[in-house]
Amino acid sequence: MKRAARRLAAALAIVLATVVAAVALRLAWLPSPRTMRFDVPPQLAADQRRRLETLRAERDGPAVASALAALEGAAAGTENLMPAIITAVSAEATLGEICATLRSRFGAYRPASAAQI
Repeated sequence: MKRAARRLAAALAIVLATVVAAVALRLAWLPSPRTMRFDVPPQLAADQRRRLETLRAERDGPAVASALAALEGAAAGTENLMPAIITAVSAEATLGEICATLRSRFGAYRPASAAQI
């Protein structure tokens, strides 16, 4: 019985060592977060800018401003932000505008580990 337990423990140790080595090898091939880049193809970026310009030209500007002001007011208090966010999205506020509104009230999140990156 003890011999079987020792064999099992030895086999598990070998499997664990193999898995750890495989994970370490895989991680060694991954690029560092400091060097990772996400490049948007220039044509795609230009198309997106045009779509954004068109959206901003055709939407109801005062309704967007009102919805973002309501979101800012909700963020200043303790109420649920989701209804104000939904109203802003329905008014065609962009994700950037909504985030900027919330960032102006709460600031930007920086994890503790960001200081080392």
